[in-house]
Amino acid sequence: VVGGETFDAPLADGCGGEAAFAVPVAGFFQVATSLLPEVWRRMHAHLGDDGVLYDLYSGVGVHGLMIESCREGGSAGIVGIEESKPACAAARANAERFGIPARYLDGRVEDRLAAAHSERPATRFVLNPGRAGCRPQVLSELCAVAGARIAYLSCNPDTLARDLAVLA
Repeated sequence: VVGGETFDAPLADGCGGEAAFAVPVAGFFQVATSLLPEVWRRMHAHLGDDGVLYDLYSGVGVHGLMIESCREGGSAGIVGIEESKPACAAARANAERFGIPARYLDGRVEDRLAAAHSERPATRFVLNPGRAGCRPQVLSELCAVAGARIAYLSCNPDTLARDLAVLA
């Protein structure tokens, strides 16, 4: 436990090494960590390396940071949006730990995405929403991005299917 507010969660990274993430004590962290390196490799292959990566529903930054940590030539940066203020603070600390330029905005994705994207446009998006999936407004905004590449993780097959139908 670091300062009594976070703990370090170790896991294999997507580049064949090890990583540890600061996670709020009462926060959420992925449980199927052995699957994650392959998930990150596939996400990176799909998303490519062109420009900034948006990490929506970013939590402590795990997915975006691991995708960007394997980029050759360094990262163009991450814009993360997360509703939980403690998770957002941990994401900032994790980005610093990994030396990846990142800006994490605390707030709901549906409230922050449009302004953030108009300020810093991108075509690469990672989504990892809670069981309720994405709000319709978020899906509409993503559909309006020409050439968008989206990697979507979900713990709920029903909302994943619903959201993918809209995105498709």
